[in-house]
Amino acid sequence: SLLGSRWCSPPQRLKPSEFSRLLLGAMERKPLQGQSARDVKLQLDIVTKELALVRDSELQALQHAYNAAEEANNLRSERNTLGVIATAAVTVATAAVMMHRRNARALVALQSTLQRAQNAAANELHMAKRFAAEPLARSLITVADNMEALHASARSLADASPSSQSTLIASLMEGASLTDASLQNALASHHVKRVCPACGDAFDPNQMEAMYPVREPKAKPGTVHTILRAGYLLHGERVLRAAQVGVVVASSQTN
Repeated sequence: SLLGSRWCSPPQRLKPSEFSRLLLGAMERKPLQGQSARDVKLQLDIVTKELALVRDSELQALQHAYNAAEEANNLRSERNTLGVIATAAVTVATAAVMMHRRNARALVALQSTLQRAQNAAANELHMAKRFAAEPLARSLITVADNMEALHASARSLADASPSSQSTLIASLMEGASLTDASLQNALASHHVKRVCPACGDAFDPNQMEAMYPVREPKAKPGTVHTILRAGYLLHGERVLRAAQVGVVVASSQTN
């Protein structure tokens, strides 16, 4: 039969003219020449199934092609993205290396500057400690000159005749007074103040040192009776040496 000869497995494709003839015959519901209506229907069914298979295969092929194109596009995009990321990474790494080098150079320069500053500060501190007494020494030169003149006057007094000793003694006293004045001026220029309490002043334990007690009924207990040595203050608050005095105590008070 036609089915057995033309549509055996695998089925043969119909030519476009045969397919059109079968399709028109089925639409007009007229048997084709030399074929029964049943054979025509079978052929149409087979052609329809074959067309469906072809359509599905083509759709699948198109879908696969589309998927492959999409994957290729995605891969291309990923490659482009990876390229951009790689370029950015290289740029960032290069910038990091350059920054590290600049920071290293800046750190070396800073360390060198700090070392020079430390050396300069240490040298200045050493010089300041070494020559700290220079201002005081300069101010005491005048005192030394006056002391030298005082000693010269004392030697002249020893060798002088009795008639001229009175004049030399007066000169010696004047020289001693000038020497003391110059010494006090030198100390005052360095903020050293002389503390010399008067008799009858209240005893101040912060600036005075009691060397011995004095029992004096007429004097008020707790006051200064005798001044042995004057005291000295630096900047008016630090005691360089307390004034050494004798202090009046009550008659019943013991040592």
